[in-house]
Amino acid sequence: MSSRYDALPYRGKAYPYAHPERMAAVGALFGLRPPDIRTARVLEVGCGDGINIMSMAYQFPRAEFVGADPAPQAILRGTLQAASLGLDNLRLIEAGIEDLAHDDVPFDYIIAHGVFSWVAPAVQDMLLDMLGRRLSSDGIAYVSYNALPGWHIRSVARDLMDTVVDRQAAPAEQVQAARSILERYADELPESALHGHVLQTIRDMLREHSDAFWFHDFLSPENHAYSVTDFVTKAGQRGLQFLGEAELGDSMLDRVPAELRHFVESETDRLRREQILDHLSNRSFRRTLLCRQHHKLSFDALPSNMANLHLAASGFPEGDVDLADDVEARFVRRDGERIIVANALVKSALKILCDVQPASVPHEDVVQEAARNIGISLDSDLRENLEQILLFLHGAQLIDILPAPRSVRLDVSEKPLVCRLARWDALQGEYPVMNALHSASAVTPFEQLLLVLCDGTRTIEQLIEVLTDAVDTGDLHINTSTEQELTAKVVRDTLVHQVQAALSRLPSVGLLEIDERR
Repeated sequence: MSSRYDALPYRGKAYPYAHPERMAAVGALFGLRPPDIRTARVLEVGCGDGINIMSMAYQFPRAEFVGADPAPQAILRGTLQAASLGLDNLRLIEAGIEDLAHDDVPFDYIIAHGVFSWVAPAVQDMLLDMLGRRLSSDGIAYVSYNALPGWHIRSVARDLMDTVVDRQAAPAEQVQAARSILERYADELPESALHGHVLQTIRDMLREHSDAFWFHDFLSPENHAYSVTDFVTKAGQRGLQFLGEAELGDSMLDRVPAELRHFVESETDRLRREQILDHLSNRSFRRTLLCRQHHKLSFDALPSNMANLHLAASGFPEGDVDLADDVEARFVRRDGERIIVANALVKSALKILCDVQPASVPHEDVVQEAARNIGISLDSDLRENLEQILLFLHGAQLIDILPAPRSVRLDVSEKPLVCRLARWDALQGEYPVMNALHSASAVTPFEQLLLVLCDGTRTIEQLIEVLTDAVDTGDLHINTSTEQELTAKVVRDTLVHQVQAALSRLPSVGLLEIDERR
């Protein structure tokens, strides 16, 4: 495995679903009492260059993080970056699954993203054995894998690629051969033919991905898919049970056609219901959470289990929010999808969260303040209905549910200080940049330069002076709203406006250094 990943490096990124914050919140909703993520021990198996776990270590300096990967060059890159960022609570080690299997030191959260389906079955067994031995009593494990039945369809494209790819060729040549054959077949086969439609769909999906994704995912020598029942059965042989999916919305019944919902609701076995949902959605990928079998879990995620959790907005209102009942308000998710809300109490709760985003608010505070803001008394029925809808909106990706407060800076200081992760990425020319929320933020070239300069040593006026000098030397080009001559005054006025606009955006996207190191 190491030679493949060193031959064609796979640049890491943050995976929001593969985060102890998400894992602990899902666990709590099903009645588990997960370890405190702020002081937990976390292991990531197959961490690559460590970007995913590095972001977590930045967020939670009192927790202990270990990332393991057999690719030496990836571990070296990550180690150098972690040292530059001052992350002394993170260790990156060159180790494969077989190395980790011989140690008994427990971890509260174990993450294996993009590993299970891409190793040999014997190594899969080692991974599950390791989880069974090293997961702490109340811990949670995350394992992603290609899922059936959906992967059956994607395997059509993989089998086609296998007919032309020379496994001895250089990685770039293998990817080019795979891209070419898929493009050719997808273009020439009629969409009316089932296999033609399948190949066109996969071609369109893969066009957006890098060569590294093609090489390590679709062209990996090992690529195995499992039904959720088969996977959980294997985990059960190691004393583990199905906790839920990291993306709670994947298991919610609102996505089931109304005509079939009663059939799904009547299923009394959680795992069989999950398998039915997979067949209805033709799911091809799962992010499954596991915990110890001695825990008694609720059948569904319960709104009543939100009592000690925290909520944060994962979107924003489109225009002003009218809190009158039955007046529609539109809220936009991070991916641009819109959700319409008319219920006054729900709109009030969402407005509370949106007004302070990306900070979080304790669940109980949201519930009580939402009722006060529209002048109503909160009885048990109203509370239950609100909590049900908030849980639904979490599944709809409009609300984040968190096990602990999210500490962020909401105001720009006299000497702006951008989070270290973002400044590192900006300095390296990476795009988008990592923020303090374990996600990526898109930035303009101008903002990218500004991020590098916002290291806490310059006032806003000094930032403008540095940028003015960059314009004078030709290192920075600015655009004005009109074709006026770039006099010193025009340059300054333009820079003042652009700097103020960029700085005002930084808090809402988590690009400022965290106030309180947790």
